[in-house]
Amino acid sequence: MERIRKFCILVSFLLLVASLGVEARADDPQGGLRIIPVRVEFIRPNSTCDYYKGETISIRFRLSRLPGASLPPGARAVKLTIFDVSGQAHPVPSVSLERGHPPITRFWIPNNIRPGSAVIRAYLEGEHGRVLSRSIGEARFKIHDNHSTILFERGGERVEVGERIRVSYRAQQRVLPCTIFFSLKRQGTGEVIGSVARRYTPVSPDQREPSYSFVFPESVNIREAGRYEVVATSSPPLFQGSVHIYELVYPVHRTRDPLSGSDLRMEVLSPGAGVAGMWSGGTLRSIVWRFNRLLSPMGFEIALEDSHGRKVLNIPALGFTFRGSDLTCILPWQVPEGLDGAYRIRITEVNSGVTARSGLFSIRGTGEPSLRFTSPGNGLVVHNNQTLPIRWEARNFPDRGTSREATVTILLVEPTGEIDVLARNIPVSRQSFTWTVDANRGPFDFRSRPETELVGVPPGRGRMGGISYPPGEYRLLMECPLYNIRLAGPRFRIR
Repeated sequence: MERIRKFCILVSFLLLVASLGVEARADDPQGGLRIIPVRVEFIRPNSTCDYYKGETISIRFRLSRLPGASLPPGARAVKLTIFDVSGQAHPVPSVSLERGHPPITRFWIPNNIRPGSAVIRAYLEGEHGRVLSRSIGEARFKIHDNHSTILFERGGERVEVGERIRVSYRAQQRVLPCTIFFSLKRQGTGEVIGSVARRYTPVSPDQREPSYSFVFPESVNIREAGRYEVVATSSPPLFQGSVHIYELVYPVHRTRDPLSGSDLRMEVLSPGAGVAGMWSGGTLRSIVWRFNRLLSPMGFEIALEDSHGRKVLNIPALGFTFRGSDLTCILPWQVPEGLDGAYRIRITEVNSGVTARSGLFSIRGTGEPSLRFTSPGNGLVVHNNQTLPIRWEARNFPDRGTSREATVTILLVEPTGEIDVLARNIPVSRQSFTWTVDANRGPFDFRSRPETELVGVPPGRGRMGGISYPPGEYRLLMECPLYNIRLAGPRFRIR
């Protein structure tokens, strides 16, 4: 019995030592080196992480060792290597073991890496890059292709000369954040009439890509009949195939004036579209439109329409100023109070029937959109695994409770200066988010779980190894991309 007991103790000791150094594998280039009592625990990446080619990722880990154990003589750094699904090695910048150096590095995922399951392994490194140990820690994660296609969801409809082009689109699959450039060109000649840039931010991998839409600005004015196309490109070039992702064709026609037999074109100059066209209820604004020639007689009917083309109210076309130098009409208009949402101005010349519409613009409460943190207060002290309520005040944001509502992203600035995303795509009207203080939790995405309570602990993702945020002073940030708002929040401490 004594021999059996000693044998069990020996086996237990060997298993303990093996757990501190990962056994060599066939694809481990350091398989002939010894196991040492040092272990690397990866915080990021981990098995819940999904990354894309071309993405720059943050690698964080924790170095631990047995009590009384010491590093091998000459150990200077932790060498990191990523092995893709084919076993090809991709070196990662080493992390120094000098006192005070944080165990953090960054890595740009190259385009030649094979998509699929990948593993990152850590080794001890000596002078001149010499490897001193077998793998002392590893973590598995997934790498995906970043190729996609832009799908246009409207096009081919009849457009009149002088009308503005409206475009609806979506990405075929999730890609990295990028800027998409839409150019309006005339077919045959390739002449660029105008262009629009739109920032693309991906949604959660398990969600269908939403549709987006925009209207080319007033400066993009089609003055001749013909066939025009919308061509999309991106920067960086993340889309599969050629630079031209897809061509959306619009046939453009002329409107005939039944009274004079001549072409009549009309264009609404104000209000503008998008963020630039935000009008506040109760303010005095100007409706501006112009046309290419005079008719005798001329009369106008003006109406306010919602985003679906339904008439909301008539606007009396009385008291407008006519500027003969450029055939422009200016009508002062008191914006009604109590309206909130996206609208268009429709102007019809009653004798010819020619109609022009403005782009979508917003009517909202008085003042510009603004955000303000109300909780937590400065100087608050919290502990790891504790919940931290984050609340804010939002004023003068239009389209609340609709699919067009603005969203916010909540960020955390660490003592090292690194910025973590705590939550994204939260509707601004929610005005609260409860964060669980845990470095191993992934960022919460409201689009993937809009029906659940806003608590930053995704289900089924518990603590892995008890990894915590290090003590120090932290700060909250909030961003609202739609209105280009970046708000610095309160400072607090984690102990």
